[in-house]
Amino acid sequence: MPKAKTDSFIVEIPLKITPLEKKRLLARLEAARQVYNACLGESLKRLGLLRQSKAYQAAQKMPRGRTGKGATQKQREMAQARARAFRAANAAVSSREYDLHAYAKQLNHCWL
Repeated sequence: MPKAKTDSFIVEIPLKITPLEKKRLLARLEAARQVYNACLGESLKRLGLLRQSKAYQAAQKMPRGRTGKGATQKQREMAQARARAFRAANAAVSSREYDLHAYAKQLNHCWL
């Protein structure tokens, strides 16, 4: 990300809240941290499974092809075939974004 050309400043202003509100806020922030870490751990586990899968390894070995202005029809077809192979590998391991949403949704039914 390029550096901003204008000066930037950050101001931290303390919240004026009661001790009860502070306790609730800290509890919710802690629950959010735990949900985030659980989802991160699950996604890293699924990434490891994806990289070990034979479908993913086969997709990696496929020629890349090209898309864009100077690409030939054959290069575009190769790129599309490789993309389809990667999508199929992702679906087989359930490592797509919405699969992780479904994983996070189950956390609604626990103490959090």
